[in-house]
Amino acid sequence: MDKFETLKNTLDTYNALADVSFERLLPSYTVKDNPRETARAISELLKMRSHKDEKDHLKFIINQLAKLNIYVFEFVETFNKKQKSNVEGFFIAPNVIVVKRQQGRLKRELFTLAHELGHCVINVEEVENVSDELSSGLSEIEKWCNDFAFYLLMGDEADKLDGLKYANAGNDYAHDMIKGMSDATHVSMLAIYTRLVIEKKMTQDDYALVRGGIMANVRRAEEKRKQEAADSNSVVSPPRPIISNLFRDTMQCALYRGVIDEATFCQQLNVKPERMEAYL
Repeated sequence: MDKFETLKNTLDTYNALADVSFERLLPSYTVKDNPRETARAISELLKMRSHKDEKDHLKFIINQLAKLNIYVFEFVETFNKKQKSNVEGFFIAPNVIVVKRQQGRLKRELFTLAHELGHCVINVEEVENVSDELSSGLSEIEKWCNDFAFYLLMGDEADKLDGLKYANAGNDYAHDMIKGMSDATHVSMLAIYTRLVIEKKMTQDDYALVRGGIMANVRRAEEKRKQEAADSNSVVSPPRPIISNLFRDTMQCALYRGVIDEATFCQQLNVKPERMEAYL
């Protein structure tokens, strides 16, 4: 968090020296507002639309938020890092969202981004470990942000859940329906089943059974990905964070107005000098 607090302060300084000011373009809400209705309003503002590829969907949301003067930063942990982060995302008022790259689990990252956007919408900083699973002991704010995130990402697909009376062994836990909704929205099946428990359309025992199967599949997929990487006998480079258009534009403006030099421009965007032209 210290790293991104410092980066935020640095960007604030660049913008001030470049005579650039940001106004809040995102409407303000509180936890007293209906999270589903709020999500619908923000979805319209972001002009949300579906993308077949999860990463394309993530990039789209990040750059739609850039148009609203909201910075989104990904942080990437290398596999050999000794001290792992214990948070998956956080919001720094008034306009910075930070999310952890969930390589191989981009649905989880998308949910975290949407959750932290919820914090931005109500303008409340509160750092907790975001989860798309059933959790107890959540604060009112965390529950609101979870609800907001779910409905923002689900869009009109959420209406289909309204017509589902229950999910149990008798209807195969509505597997095909839930799978189709997950594929269409990039919301994890586990998050959708979690919503069914919240709405009392699924029992805790059935949820535990379904969750066990889903998590087993997740572990198998992760093991397969690691094995394929090992079998390739090549060094796997860590993924590059997605660069928000707003971050790039801020650095461009600072460079053009003489606030920073080319070396700082390349360092901040983590680009090699020979590739600098691609970011101008």
